[in-house]
Amino acid sequence: MAWLLALTALLAASAVIESCKDVEATCISPLLRQHRLTMSESEILAAVMANRSTLEALAADIGKASQCVQTELASAGQNCQDVYVQDADDWVILGLVAGYLDNRDHLDILQAAASSPCLFSSSQAEVAMFGLLICSLHMESARQTASGQQAMCQALGVLQTCSVDSMTSACGGVAGVLTQSLWDYLDDPGVLDTLTPILDLPQEWADCGLQIDVIRRMVRRALDSMGK
Repeated sequence: MAWLLALTALLAASAVIESCKDVEATCISPLLRQHRLTMSESEILAAVMANRSTLEALAADIGKASQCVQTELASAGQNCQDVYVQDADDWVILGLVAGYLDNRDHLDILQAAASSPCLFSSSQAEVAMFGLLICSLHMESARQTASGQQAMCQALGVLQTCSVDSMTSACGGVAGVLTQSLWDYLDDPGVLDTLTPILDLPQEWADCGLQIDVIRRMVRRALDSMGK
């Protein structure tokens, strides 16, 4: 579950943006500090996911933190805006997670995923992450076999199929369902449209190209988290 690892790295940071510490103090610490243990201990996370009331409380706090970040940075000065663009990955991840959790069907899927063995076995979780890394390499290979938007969409299809199969194999059917639901979430154009301002991408990057860029960022953050 790459987004969980990426969010864990976000919560564990002592200062998310050095020159914009007001964001950390105003948004992240008050709302998410209490959940750090939940996000850093997989067995505790599984217990939270299995309990609807605690899962909804976590989802609500993540949503409030994301909205707070967007509000604070939108009203910040130019210097902070420049740093914001350079360090946008954290806010992309936070925004994606908040959006996903703002859906009762998604919370149902997360509750079911609480039984995944990858939440109780670090070795199985590592197998899953290695599988997702292999999937991303397959995506890059597929992307280089053609050109233009068609190539990006074909590469995205390769990654989607590979990631769902990989998570199902390593972490069980409930994890495969969760992975597919994340893909369905990213397929909504409105989801990525809300992130375009902070991704600072060329205008010609749209649809599949935009999705690939977001996924690359998520994979990079997840791998960085594993190395800490």
